Amino acid sequence: MPVTIYISGSITNDPGHKQKFDAAESLIRASFPYVKIINPAKNEVDTTGMDADQIWQAFMEISREQVKRSDIMATLDGWEQSSGAVEEVALAKSNGILVCSVKELIK
Repeated sequence: MPVTIYISGSITNDPGHKQKFDAAESLIRASFPYVKIINPAKNEVDTTGMDADQIWQAFMEISREQVKRSDIMATLDGWEQSSGAVEEVALAKSNGILVCSVKELIK
């Protein structure tokens, strides 16, 4: 079974988040071509009729499950300023998942 790497970082308040997550995914893929990579910036939710808090909660529900299925969490720079990423890192650590930065991972 391949190793699963989850990318964690700021999404909500970062208009350039998709590019950052995609760049991280490409770097990880170049170093580890056979791993499964979970890029939460690609998650989709039908947000019809939802307010901002409900949208955030819906995306976090998906992310929490993805984190639990991961072997490694790779964080993007600035993840500490994101309440969602902080929650993801805490969840990963509480589940015994290795947490490191993308930079550390691809060294």
